[in-house]
Amino acid sequence: MNPIPMNILRLSLVLLLPGCMLPGCGDESESREGTLVTQDESTPEDETHILPGTQLADPPQFEKEFVINFGFLRNAGGERLDETPYVFAGAESFVLEDYAKQLQREAKILEGNHVDVRDVDVIIRVDQEVSEEEVDRLIQQAKDVGFQKFQLKTVSPETGQDD
Repeated sequence: MNPIPMNILRLSLVLLLPGCMLPGCGDESESREGTLVTQDESTPEDETHILPGTQLADPPQFEKEFVINFGFLRNAGGERLDETPYVFAGAESFVLEDYAKQLQREAKILEGNHVDVRDVDVIIRVDQEVSEEEVDRLIQQAKDVGFQKFQLKTVSPETGQDD
């Protein structure tokens, strides 16, 4: 098998990316189509193909909401296993005093992705049996990190559904 000589096939791809800092780059209002220029022995000297616009070049979009689940550990029958309310984050659970570090981490991640934490809606899904004082402490922890917008949704211990 003879390898294809490198000088026979030349392929160039130019994409206009949003926020490009180079002179002559387009801004976000311009087309994001690319130009593909190919040249080999079977095509004319300079054949140009217009590529369709794509969202692959767009920066990722982050949700401007952050959900916190706050409640009690319960058995299959819905009975409390512990009197301490926990914040549930994925497979982990935290007592309120230990959750402040997680809130700081979440805020740093959002800020690192150019999301202002003051604009993020914090949705707190709270067990109906959690005291108002505990909910107020959770909200204060979130305010200390910079979150400012809150929504409370109560969760029925029997069904686990929002009320």
